[in-house]
Amino acid sequence: MDKKERIFMFLDLVSSTTIAEKIGHINFHKLLNDFFFDITEPIIESDGEIYKYVGDEVIGVWAVKDKKTNFNCINSYFEIEEIINNYKAKYLKKYNLVPEFRVGMHCGPVVAGEMGDYKQEIAFLGDVVNTSARIQAETKVRQCNILISEDLLNKIEVPKHIEVHSIGMVRLKGKENELELFSISKINN
Repeated sequence: MDKKERIFMFLDLVSSTTIAEKIGHINFHKLLNDFFFDITEPIIESDGEIYKYVGDEVIGVWAVKDKKTNFNCINSYFEIEEIINNYKAKYLKKYNLVPEFRVGMHCGPVVAGEMGDYKQEIAFLGDVVNTSARIQAETKVRQCNILISEDLLNKIEVPKHIEVHSIGMVRLKGKENELELFSISKINN
């Protein structure tokens, strides 16, 4: 067991149940596989790693470093957006749709350790993981594509081409204390 500080990204495919009904379970599996394949490179190239696939969701994780390096997690979101946009024609041809996704990000201390006997895996445990998932769920409520916590905002250096907007203090499901959340976007030149 080891205590570490990590940044978590919960990335969820929008309307997955509706998509699965529309294109069928086999094609939905193919769509998820294509989507997961396409978004892996931006996560890995930003010094992150894929922690888990949970249904139609990808959990990415980054080690907390310096403010400039920590922005890599946010940059990976914009890179994923760009890749999916560049592959629109591929997705439209194969599935008659372009996948949309929402992201929630948060950071803080977690415990990492081996879990299980029959099927062992390294697991991250802590409030940070649950809070990251709740932030991602809030993106649907707020109808935005990405939300980050104040904790993460305080650990990144925001470049000039990025806008940050507070959506205010939010009491996330299952949480006692409110948390300030921020949407982020690129400034169009």
